[in-house]
Amino acid sequence: MFLTYLRRELTNRRKQTVVIAVGMALAIALVVIVSSIASGVQSAQSSVLQSVYGVGTDITVTKTETPHVEQHRTAVVRLRR
Repeated sequence: MFLTYLRRELTNRRKQTVVIAVGMALAIALVVIVSSIASGVQSAQSSVLQSVYGVGTDITVTKTETPHVEQHRTAVVRLRR
């Protein structure tokens, strides 16, 4: 009984059925595309950054602020050994 009702509704409302089907297909396609792009970016990022993993910092750059009204921005560079 339910399948008969469903078939009648889908055949009587063809335009609405086609619009809904196209919309759902487009939504599914977009989810697949975004998922595959994200996976590709993640694998590309991990392969590019592989050489950086495990490397410590050699230089630390910090800013010192002067207590004067005019604030001069200076950078202090320290080498870590």
